[in-house]
Amino acid sequence: EAGADAIGLVVAPGSPRRLSTADAASIAIRLRERVTIVAVVQDPPHLRDVAWADVVQLHGTESPAFVAAHASSTRPLIKALPFDAAEIVAWDAETAVAALLIDSPRAGGGEPFDHGPLAELAPSIAHPIILAGGLRPETVGAAIARVRPHGVDVSSGVESSRGVKDAARIREFCDAVRAATS
Repeated sequence: EAGADAIGLVVAPGSPRRLSTADAASIAIRLRERVTIVAVVQDPPHLRDVAWADVVQLHGTESPAFVAAHASSTRPLIKALPFDAAEIVAWDAETAVAALLIDSPRAGGGEPFDHGPLAELAPSIAHPIILAGGLRPETVGAAIARVRPHGVDVSSGVESSRGVKDAARIREFCDAVRAATS
């Protein structure tokens, strides 16, 4: 309703935002016509359990071989990485991923990081970059201006408490993204 292009449904173990696969599939069915559905996973043994997703976002230690083995699916794969220039360059060489999600060095913690080194590296990266890591309605505009990512990813920055989304913060975030990209 706020105008997001995609919604991530977390089925990764250990996350305070984790949904059961059945609950995620139910939500995906209800929202599929309105938004792109992203399955957020971590080190899955396979991807059959997230057949309900349009896109799969990999947040674990998945290897290039794992990604290549699953690239034949009709769903794009996004590889999430904590900011590390050498690792980003290595994953950028992998043709099996559709995009690279760049997070703070302590990924998943909702912590911002200095976007300067990523802004310098970004023009040399062939894959679309999705920026994550501590983004909030108050900071996403400056981050977009500096890095010029293909997209942004937010979770804790739009929560009223850990794992609980705040509809007003989501609207503010989406409005800030639109303002920064218009």
